Parts: sequence; C-alpha cells; structure tokens
Amino acid sequence: MADGVEVLGERLTKPVATIRLGPLLVTGALGLALVVAHIVVELEGDAPALSGLMLEVGAGLLLFAVLLVVQNRLVERAISAARGLTPDELVSKQAEGEANPLTPGDFHADLGPLAVAGAVVRDLADGAFRDAWLLFDPNLRRCRAMAWLYNNRAQLGLPEQFSAEAEELVDVLMELRDHPSGLADHFIEIEARQYAEGLAGYNDDLYGWSQRRRIVGPMHEMVLAIRLPSDAPHGILVDRPTIVSDTIKVLVSAHVVSDRVLYLVAGINYEAAPLPTWPPTWWAIDDPVAAAAHPGIAARPVEGGR
Repeated sequence: MADGVEVLGERLTKPVATIRLGPLLVTGALGLALVVAHIVVELEGDAPALSGLMLEVGAGLLLFAVLLVVQNRLVERAISAARGLTPDELVSKQAEGEANPLTPGDFHADLGPLAVAGAVVRDLADGAFRDAWLLFDPNLRRCRAMAWLYNNRAQLGLPEQFSAEAEELVDVLMELRDHPSGLADHFIEIEARQYAEGLAGYNDDLYGWSQRRRIVGPMHEMVLAIRLPSDAPHGILVDRPTIVSDTIKVLVSAHVVSDRVLYLVAGINYEAAPLPTWPPTWWAIDDPVAAAAHPGIAARPVEGGR
C-alpha cells in the first residue's frame, strides 16, 4: 500500500484482485434461497434431516458473497485513488521540489535520498556493481561480505564460528581490495550477477520514483521505484492509500559528516537495515537462514496445547 501524495511513480496493481459482480450475485441469491427454504420448512413443521445443512450452506454462501462484494468495492476505491499526470502537470510537480510539504529538507538534492537510491538501482541493473558498492553504507557492505563468506566458508576453509580470519576477509571485501586468492573478483562477479538478475526489469522509461519522504526509523527512510502503467507514462498522482505492485524498495540511511548529511543505501527490498550476524540477518519474510536458527521452528508443542 502507498499513502499520501505521490507523483512520478505510483502504479496500481492490475484489477485481477476483483471478481465479476455477476457470479457474486448468483452466489448470494443461491445462499439467500437456501436460507428462505430452511425458514419455510421450519414454519411448516416438517424439518427434514437436511434442513440444518441447508441453513449452514445458505448462510455461508450469502456471507461469502457479501464479503467479496465489500472487498471488491474497497479495491475499486483504491484503484480510483490515482490518476495519470499530464506532461504539464509533470513539469509543475517537478518545479515544486522542496516546496512539497511531504518532502521537506534535502529529499530532491543532487546527493539527496532520491538521487542516491536512483543511482544505485540503475548501476546494479546495468551490472556496474563497483559504482553501486561505493554508495552502499558500511553496514550493508559488511553484511553482504559476511553473507558471501558464510555461504562459501567450506571452500575458503573458514570455521563454523566467526573468526579473526573471517574478519580479515570481511575487510578485504568491504574495500574490494586485491587478494592473492582473487577473493574480491569472485565476490564482485557473484554479487553483480545476483543484483542484475533481481533488478533485470528496471528501466528509467518504465519506472517512476516516489516523491514523498517515508521515514521508517532513526536516520533511515524508504524510497520507492514503481513500474508505471502504460496509460500514465509521466507518472500518477495518489491522494489516499493505494494498492501498488512491481515495486523496488530502497532503504536509505543518513550519516552526518562534518556537519553535512551523507546519504547511502542501507538495503534493497529489505524492511529494515540488516544485522551483521554470522550469517547476517536480512529481515526478509520466510528467510530460510533465519527460520533454521529460530528456536520455535523445531520446538515440540506443549502437551495439551493447540
């Protein structure tokens, strides 16, 4: 869901989430007929064995139809919350810049969150991993390095537990330094391919960027790139919570350096900044590594519990 005023890039999900009204009306009518039939049979005093089943099935069908009609209306209202921007409106919105109350401060600055997020996504999609790596914040670089080393610990002869040797190799990868084993080159090759595959559909002509600030935690904000619908190539304007899809989420962190704010990317498609554990914690739903380490996954249920 997207909320607030957005320009240059909030797209709506295709209306496949809705169901045609006709079948819902037929389902509701059938459910109502079964309920009425049950009432008639009960009033006549001749209640067959299936009378109770008729009531349960009829009430269930009627409730099912009503709930889906309500859901369809909510989806339709969300879809109608956005409209495409005309070229003139696009120019006007771009001219607003920092005057937009939803994007205070340096959001649109040359090295602000929007510019940094866009540069990193473009570089990664194009395979320019080294350029993007320079705009990863230290925590993300450390986590990516630790994850790669953890996944290759057997080939590298690293122990199961984090060690001083692993720490030394983390430093090599964070700085992409030359190493006798060619470690950094292998790391760059794998990481570049993974990011390029993950962002393969990105194109500046097809995506637009959200234009309001989303502060998601201390010194962190989320910037969205959203695939634009074909009938709104200049972007769309959203003024209420709206269903969106095909979204790239870029987590941007702020760092105060010599009284100036430096923005770097803290994660791509993460809900929060990763933690440099061994292996790293990515805060991704259904992360298999996190699931394997969760004590409740393998725990046996308490006797008598549900």
